[in-house]
Amino acid sequence: MLIYIWSLYNNIDLLLNINISWFFIIFIIYIFGLIMFAIGRSIRQDLFRHKKYKYQIFKKHGFTSESNEEIDALFSQYWDNLRNDSNGKSYDFYNRLWVMSAVYEGLVGDAILAFILLISSFCRVVSCYGCLCGSILILIILILVSLLIYILFREAKKNSETIITDLIVKYK
Repeated sequence: MLIYIWSLYNNIDLLLNINISWFFIIFIIYIFGLIMFAIGRSIRQDLFRHKKYKYQIFKKHGFTSESNEEIDALFSQYWDNLRNDSNGKSYDFYNRLWVMSAVYEGLVGDAILAFILLISSFCRVVSCYGCLCGSILILIILILVSLLIYILFREAKKNSETIITDLIVKYK
């Protein structure tokens, strides 16, 4: 998406440009996906302090004497036990939840980037500086993007909490 928007912004037709390899484009898209995931994960865990919520869930279920490092090790052991379980369906279920959480976090990075590109394009094309109508439109877009980011974060947090709580109950 980003490469397509960039090509439109710079009047480059990527579909007809033979000099750009599709393998290179796919690689760049993959790298951007990893970056968007890292941005979304960092915002959710660091800015909103959702990483510390994992430790609160463990302590809520009776793990009071363990430090955060011990809880991380115990959580890793729970994942390892799940991987080594003879029934692979449980691992597939939790892995799907983790992947969905990662997708939601990646979409947060995409939403932030799309908002920035949309606003910069809107201001460039419409010259909305000082325009009340443009300001209202920017405010509406900001509210919609904020709502989208909230929903994505809520779903990512819900999936993460489900994984943590279920693994605690399963192996306690």
